[in-house]
Amino acid sequence: MRDLKDWIIGGIIVVAFAAIAIYFYTNQQQLPNAQILSLPISYTGPVNVSNIAVEINYANIKQQCFGQSVQIAQGFSANGLSSQTVLVTLSDSCQGVHKIYGVSTDTSGFSISATNPSLPISLMDQNKLTFNITVKTPASYSGVLDVLVNAS
Repeated sequence: MRDLKDWIIGGIIVVAFAAIAIYFYTNQQQLPNAQILSLPISYTGPVNVSNIAVEINYANIKQQCFGQSVQIAQGFSANGLSSQTVLVTLSDSCQGVHKIYGVSTDTSGFSISATNPSLPISLMDQNKLTFNITVKTPASYSGVLDVLVNAS
């Protein structure tokens, strides 16, 4: 009788372990889906640039051949995390060759990815230059975009 009782208890223990193993196996298979569903959703809102402040940094402070050190250009509205083309027009008011050798931004979240034509750009004897700057935008923004132009 004792042997039968031991076999029944042993069977119950084996069935219990099997049930626990199946439970953990089933929950483990569902875990990746649960993790994916619980990830936060990132929001990309609009980007509204009211104005573009083009700040010209001159290597030669005595000659400001491209005008005032800060010029205001028209802003833009765009989707977040996009690339936008900004037109910048500069006029050389001096005699001789002058160069635009760098373009950057210090506005948080924005970056300059390209210029067309590529830098450095040379101007000579009072010519006018319009060039494109490709700007990568942050997820969302509202305000003024500062573009820094290095010239000599």
